[in-house]
Order: sequence, then C-alpha cells, then structure tokens
Amino acid sequence: MTAGYNWQRGQIVFGVEGDVSYANIHGSALEVPFVPPCGNEGCTADVDWYGTGRVRVGYAFENFLPYLTGGFAVGKVKGTADLGACGFTPTCGYDETRWGWAAGAGLEWALNQQLSFKAEYMHVDLGTPEFNTPSSVPSTDNIDFDTVRVGINYHF
Repeated sequence: MTAGYNWQRGQIVFGVEGDVSYANIHGSALEVPFVPPCGNEGCTADVDWYGTGRVRVGYAFENFLPYLTGGFAVGKVKGTADLGACGFTPTCGYDETRWGWAAGAGLEWALNQQLSFKAEYMHVDLGTPEFNTPSSVPSTDNIDFDTVRVGINYHF
C-alpha cells in the first residue's frame, strides 16, 4: 500500500510518499575463509515486512514523469548464525525491527486526471544486525535488497 502527495511547479514535481509491503525475502551468507559470525554453517536473514518514507523529485514531460526518490526504510527482520558464533548455544540470532534507508528511480504515466501507472526500482538497506550472543557479535553482511514495483495510482 502506498500513499503520497505531489506538488507541481512548472514541469518540476516534488512529492512525499510512504508505503508498507508484505515481504517474503530470505537470504543467507557463508563467509569463506571463516569470518565470524557466518563462517562454518553460515547465517540466514528473513524480511517479513518493510516500509519506506521518501521524497521524490521529477520532471514532467506532458503525461510522463521520470523521477528520483529516497528516504528512510524500516522492516521486520530475523535471522540466525552458525554455532561457532553463538558460543555453541542453539539460540543465536536476532528478531528485530531495523531502520535504514531506501533510494531509487521510477517512471509514472498519467492516463487521465485520476489514474496513473507507475514502474519503480528501489534499493533498500536495513543495516547490519547484531546477534544476541554474550559478546554481541556483529554480522559481516548488511540486510539489503532491490525491488522492482509496478502499480496503479488513484489521484484525489
């Protein structure tokens, strides 16, 4: 789901957008040679949902609007590390809401005053998690991903 507001001054369009998306993103990492905490069996990361709050700026060519966008990102992430990083305890991992950033570009085409179609690429980076170990070993990998989205916007 996305909501936003745009202002147009001449051909320059400024806007703010917010969105929330269900995600079923799974990733894993294995560091070779061994680099804690993801050395022997590896680490996993899952993103359950994410959202962004962004500004955008574009240049209107009649009913086409190419634009750039960027701002903050937030998401629910969880993951595990191998036993070597966990001090040989089976509960090493993280389960948290992480904050980061998002940036991308897109193209919007207005069908009429009320409807537009949009295609957008965005890179989302939710940072580097810390595993819940006694020494709080940081991961060596960021939780980041790329998305391509298409949508229909209704303009009030």
